[in-house]
Amino acid sequence: MAAILKGKRVRLDTVALDKIELVNQWFNDPYITKNLNVGVAPFPLESSKSFAERSQRPSEKVRNFSINALDLPKEEEYIGHIGLHDINWLNRTAELGIVIGKREHLNKGYGTDAIKTLLRFAFLEMNLNRVMLTHFEFNELGHHAYLKAGFKEEGRLRKHIFRNGRYWNMIVMGILREEFLELI
Repeated sequence: MAAILKGKRVRLDTVALDKIELVNQWFNDPYITKNLNVGVAPFPLESSKSFAERSQRPSEKVRNFSINALDLPKEEEYIGHIGLHDINWLNRTAELGIVIGKREHLNKGYGTDAIKTLLRFAFLEMNLNRVMLTHFEFNELGHHAYLKAGFKEEGRLRKHIFRNGRYWNMIVMGILREEFLELI
């Protein structure tokens, strides 16, 4: 994947294989993974390697990028991942997933800018018509970022996940190409 996508605060780039140990740290941080549907720690290093290797090879169904903050020093710029999966070319739809792996970079606008940058690529370059995502109802930071990026809540999967001793709803959100074009 040669494409580098540049937003106002972030650059989306090829997932770097030399950062696997950092990715593994993120996926073993309960504060980060509580909002992800990736299972529970411990997350083996081999799983992180497999993720990075798959991310190197875009397929018909997946496009993954690293999130690099433009205002941080080079050695600290790599702060997360974002991607489109379950790409359906017939219906021109995809599902978005994102993780900001470093706690200190949450709620700083990097995620929102990464989402807007990827949506620009999805709608203007890939010619998709709809991008959706799901998140757990307790992920308030994510919900706020998705709303800021233009997503609308479309529904809830009731009591979909069991975390911290109780069931939680999964929120389904989406944005259409025409809605995104009104925002730019």
